[in-house]
Amino acid sequence: MDSLLWERPEDVLKLDAIPGLQLDPVFDRVGAAQRAAENVEAVEKWFFQSEDQGKDDYDDDDGETEGKGEDSKDLCWQKACGVIFREDLMPEKGPLKTILFNCDKSGRLTRKLPPAEIQQVRTTRRAGPDGQDIRQLIIEVTQERRAFFDPAAQKDQDWGRKPHLPGDFIFRGGATMIFDLRSGKLRYVIRKRIDDEARLDAHRAFLAAHQRGGPLGATYGSGAFLEEPFAMLHRGV
Repeated sequence: MDSLLWERPEDVLKLDAIPGLQLDPVFDRVGAAQRAAENVEAVEKWFFQSEDQGKDDYDDDDGETEGKGEDSKDLCWQKACGVIFREDLMPEKGPLKTILFNCDKSGRLTRKLPPAEIQQVRTTRRAGPDGQDIRQLIIEVTQERRAFFDPAAQKDQDWGRKPHLPGDFIFRGGATMIFDLRSGKLRYVIRKRIDDEARLDAHRAFLAAHQRGGPLGATYGSGAFLEEPFAMLHRGV
């Protein structure tokens, strides 16, 4: 039954790649919160280090070492997280300057340090389907991207082809990663990629429909729906 509940990640990634993690159980609330904060700092320091140190090999499920070719461990982690760690790990589709840089109203770019956020690093304990004790580590990482309603403007800003502009809206991505504390392996990933253009298109269309007074307009008051008596009634106007 367990294999039906979990989808295997594409790459075998282990917690021992992240130095500084403290995984011993802490049972008081204050100590647990402090330990979680320390682990967030440890993961941030490792994820967003300045140099790619992942050129070595990694272990497969059989315990044998496999070469990853031109891909590094950092690229594997980046793929699992659905975010961009550093400029030298940009995808082939473009530099995506809208991810690694903020932009103020004057058009001045400021680098994001770190370019993503580690929201949580916490341990969990639960009973498995057969009553076994299952201990896991949860890591949550998120990232923001400047997004534009005009797809052409989006490409220009992603590539830095034109003067930089603040985004029309914020597009978010990231992942929740679940590790087995017994094996140390990444067990499952719930991910929304920051460079998923299809998801960006869908999000753009959703917001554009709201601006035109679409489904959300009747609820929150947008566009022509401000003149709709039925909508006003349910807003308590």
